[in-house]
Amino acid sequence: MGRFLTFFALFITFSNVVAQDSSQLIALKLNTVELRDNGGLGFGNKPGMEFPTGSKHYALNRLDFWVTGISASGDTIAAVSNPFTKQSTWVEGPTNALRQHPANWTSFHNMTTSMANTHKQDYKKSGYIMPPAIKNWPASYKNPGFPSLLAPFSDVNANGEYNPELGDYPFVPGNRQWLTLSSDSLSRQFAGQNSQGLELSVMWFTPEKEDSFPGTLFYRTTLCNRGSQAIQKLSVSAVADFGIGDASDDFMATDVKHNAILGFNGPGSDNVYGTSWPGVAVGWLSEPATHSIYFLNTTDAPHGKPEYKGDYFLLSKGYWKTAAPLSFGNSGLDGSPVASFVYSNGSDPSVGFADWDEPAGNAGRQTALISVGTLTLQAGACHVVDGHVTIIPNAPDSAVFSQQLAKVSSYYKGTDFSLRLAKPIVSTNVELYPNPVQASATVNVEGLSPRDAFGIYSMTGVLLTQNEKGVNQCAAPTFPGIYIVKCTNGGTTLLLVQ
Repeated sequence: MGRFLTFFALFITFSNVVAQDSSQLIALKLNTVELRDNGGLGFGNKPGMEFPTGSKHYALNRLDFWVTGISASGDTIAAVSNPFTKQSTWVEGPTNALRQHPANWTSFHNMTTSMANTHKQDYKKSGYIMPPAIKNWPASYKNPGFPSLLAPFSDVNANGEYNPELGDYPFVPGNRQWLTLSSDSLSRQFAGQNSQGLELSVMWFTPEKEDSFPGTLFYRTTLCNRGSQAIQKLSVSAVADFGIGDASDDFMATDVKHNAILGFNGPGSDNVYGTSWPGVAVGWLSEPATHSIYFLNTTDAPHGKPEYKGDYFLLSKGYWKTAAPLSFGNSGLDGSPVASFVYSNGSDPSVGFADWDEPAGNAGRQTALISVGTLTLQAGACHVVDGHVTIIPNAPDSAVFSQQLAKVSSYYKGTDFSLRLAKPIVSTNVELYPNPVQASATVNVEGLSPRDAFGIYSMTGVLLTQNEKGVNQCAAPTFPGIYIVKCTNGGTTLLLVQ
């Protein structure tokens, strides 16, 4: 079942006016992170992760999210941030068809589970004062010319509107969460690339009990195609510019089993952290990774930094700038056979779990990326992928990395992040079958007269499909998720599409 789309509804478009860049420092149990307003960690000369808190020692310079694909006209698409500069095709905040940026947009929307739960319990009580964060949660954005629904919420009366005064509340998957919104823009990094209407929401969140995983920060990336045509061969990549203390002795690897890229120190002592350096893992949780690769902060081919949109596209698909595929062995440039994951350290079944470590001569700061996809994202569709960034203290070796990543994965799989909060309350005088239903299959409705009609709506109230007069069935939506079924006889219920 497409559990990660539950209650998600994000409506933003694109802009050619770059808003004022900003960042927000977040204190976690073990470390601090610098959130960037257009969906990443690290801002300007502020590194993405300090460890330990207050030490002025850093373990991660930048974390970026790339989206690459092919447009309907066959052109390469790259909605990306340059990990070495402030250049980006992502612009923070929503905008309207006139591509005007809202002057009153808040770059970061902060929410806690306790705040949402208190609102659920107390909104009817006399004297209750609604917190501004609940009231101003961007699910009912009141700026003329802009979409109103910009953030996920639990719609308790299933009317497709965010009404916190009636008990609706922000949808929050963790204990604390920070929401950023961005879109691809006509103020673009690449000459000749038009906006595709791609938008990216990143919900950063901590575990419900933060002490259980004090070194882990989860992220939920929601990618929507607000354009009018499908995008093909689309990948989402997490891009980590590792820099652990003195980066000159850094190495990287891929834990294929746990869908993560790893940054760690070489043997011996680091000039900043000594012999107790931290390791950093960045990876995906809700989908298996398809590729990982690295590049250096040089302009050299084949393994230098990307400069053109085609470079970004190739890297996200596991190719070097020269279009040569990543190969197994040595530095990944001249080995055999073709590999999907770089420096997999015996974790990749596609090469028979053969051991492949980074050569000792490669030590130094490098940027790694790990991708999910590829997929075709239809116009109007969204795709949600969850991941994490985890810091592991005390000079972890490969066994410790694997153990900790297994714990993070187990925790994630054992927690229903889409249905943990209360389900919407709806009337049930309409019976659907089957429910759940497979995407694009036929759904039937009982309890209708020949004059009654019904429609299947998204959680935002957009009509997706409806029955023909006198017919009690229609096709289910084509994408997994939870949908609202409304009938002219007043019946309302939910349809689950798998």
